[in-house]
Amino acid sequence: MTQIVLGQQKEFLGDIFGWWYSRGLRDFFIYLKAIFLKITDIFSVKLLLSTYLSPWKRDITRAEGLPLNVVFQVIIFNLVSRLLGAIIKTVILFVYLMALVVFFALSLSLIIVWLFLPLISIISLIYAVQLLF
Repeated sequence: MTQIVLGQQKEFLGDIFGWWYSRGLRDFFIYLKAIFLKITDIFSVKLLLSTYLSPWKRDITRAEGLPLNVVFQVIIFNLVSRLLGAIIKTVILFVYLMALVVFFALSLSLIIVWLFLPLISIISLIYAVQLLF
């Protein structure tokens, strides 16, 4: 009877470690990928890059049929609008890159913790038992 219980315990521990280092780790990476994609979506990186030199808020003025001095004002306004758009989009992309740096640093830390947590738990349990006796 004792051997059956010990065998079941070994099988249970094997199942836990098997899940932890296979399916659990795979699911962990799937969650990290989903978070990465969500961060990229929140900052709309694809849209920012595709409209990088577009005017801010699509604010442009047409210069057709206007006097020459007003045409120069319109051209300057349109250039300033594009420059403003590029500056704001650059700041947003910089914040996105900083968010990615933080995300990857936290991800690396969590991966290391994930990999060593079972070992740390076993060592802590052994140490606690030694303190009791």
